[in-house]
Amino acid sequence: MSQQALVELHNVSLAFKDRKVLDQISLAIKPGEILTIIGPNGAGKSCLVKLVLGLYKPSQGHCHRMHNLKVGYMPQKLVIEDSLPLSVERFLTLADKRHRASVQSVLEKVGATR
Repeated sequence: MSQQALVELHNVSLAFKDRKVLDQISLAIKPGEILTIIGPNGAGKSCLVKLVLGLYKPSQGHCHRMHNLKVGYMPQKLVIEDSLPLSVERFLTLADKRHRASVQSVLEKVGATR
């Protein structure tokens, strides 16, 4: 990996079961560069980004990211569970519902009830 690259992919392939999504992709992203990824639906753009972020591991090849690299990512589609958002009371009793009364008492004291 060159010292200046934030991310480098070397002959990276990605497959899910028998379906190859990406085939032998190589690229380097350096500080200050702007990278635009374009292509039709189903071309593998999101999979490529997820490889760069480390959310997917390549089936073949190598992906190197600069140590302590921080990247912001907003997916095109975000699936949020029906149970969200959580109330403070529900969050505090997720692990143990036996203390619901004491949690309610504390929430009232700090003015955090509905």
